[in-house]
Amino acid sequence: MPSAYVYSPYIWPMLISAIVSAALGIYAWRQRRVPGAIGFVALECFTAVWALLTAIEIAATTSQLKILYHSLEAMAAVMALTGLLYFALEQASPGKWVTRRTAQLLILIALGIVILVATNDFHHLLWTRMWFDRFVRVERGPLNPLIVV
Repeated sequence: MPSAYVYSPYIWPMLISAIVSAALGIYAWRQRRVPGAIGFVALECFTAVWALLTAIEIAATTSQLKILYHSLEAMAAVMALTGLLYFALEQASPGKWVTRRTAQLLILIALGIVILVATNDFHHLLWTRMWFDRFVRVERGPLNPLIVV
């Protein structure tokens, strides 16, 4: 029975990126009282997950696994970009843009997008079709341009 994963030297940049991002996230967590630190922690932790999932996708051999990990990467990317936006807003003017209400709104929007990604097979609003042709390819759905913006 063939293995579902195979070694590739291309996983190393992603694994190194995941380790560096996780280390930065841990360091930022220790400095969490500094303005912008919480957003930076979220950014780095989800970037580490994103890089790790990319490494696993590279090692996967079946198209179903590659498509699964591509979808999981999209979820991690949405959460990382939400952390980046939170970090940028807090750095722009501490206490002015980032309030509890703004943070809750950002998290709700990100979770809504994650739910859309997780349930895309039922409604095809983000991707109408995904396939593997040396790379994971997607046909964009009607909500995809809106979410990219």
